[in-house]
Amino acid sequence: MDNDKKDKHTKNGEDDSMELELKNENCFGFSGLQQIKEYIRNLITPNRAQMEKQLILAWKKELESVKFDYICFKEDDGSYTLSMEDIDIVVNEDNKNKALDSLIDELREYSENYSNELEYWYSDPNRQSHCKYVLKTLISSDEELKRDFLCQNGQN
Repeated sequence: MDNDKKDKHTKNGEDDSMELELKNENCFGFSGLQQIKEYIRNLITPNRAQMEKQLILAWKKELESVKFDYICFKEDDGSYTLSMEDIDIVVNEDNKNKALDSLIDELREYSENYSNELEYWYSDPNRQSHCKYVLKTLISSDEELKRDFLCQNGQN
């Protein structure tokens, strides 16, 4: 191919001869590589979502027995302090519902950090047991988590 013809078939400095071949042969009625990529993406995306949904359901079943124990203290000022037993997270809010929401928010933040730096956190023997809580938190809605939080009344 001489330079003039090659320049016509080059996109962003890269040879797109595959696109040229597809156009010449009209591969299965597709007009070009971009259309094939889009078709494949449309095939894969719904299947991937379905596979992910099935995987999440399987994990939820596997983690069904995992519960989050926390201690609840009513403070002298009327606020509530909640402290998780297995993970070092403590929150204080004006009422118990707000405190539980805050506890879940803090647990989500911890779970994201844990999962983003899994090698670091999981290598700590004291934090290996947190993995099941992290997994459950990542795949559960707030309402699902609330059902799995078990309150132990503390004493002041």
